[in-house]
Amino acid sequence: MLNLDIEKLKAKIEKGKEDPRTIIGQIDLKFLDADLENDTVRYSFDAADWMRNPYGDIHGGVIATAIDTAMGTTSVTLENNYVTTADFTIHFLRPALGDRYIIQITYGLIGKRTMRMEGKFIDAETGKLVATSIAGFMKTV
Repeated sequence: MLNLDIEKLKAKIEKGKEDPRTIIGQIDLKFLDADLENDTVRYSFDAADWMRNPYGDIHGGVIATAIDTAMGTTSVTLENNYVTTADFTIHFLRPALGDRYIIQITYGLIGKRTMRMEGKFIDAETGKLVATSIAGFMKTV
């Protein structure tokens, strides 16, 4: 179990939303809850019309950005340091046709300069898994 400061995490999200030009401000990521015993944080994400492709589902790039942003925010809070995405892999399992989603991040394997995370993008209305991701982050400062 790693030490994640939930209040610091919430503050980072709110600070990011102060500037609407930031990714976190654009996608309006919200802290939902955390299970610190299982190293898991959940965020909520509401789809906006601009995020949809011509077929009506959320564009895959937006899903990847939302997961990466949730992972990055978690990483920065855990490390109390700036990080950058070192690698990112995503698997899309079905179209994202809903309006509200849960992004579940499981963190672990933290080394001196890097850490690994897993992400899930879940339709909050149906409970169906839309996408999964794994990523590595490295400290930049």
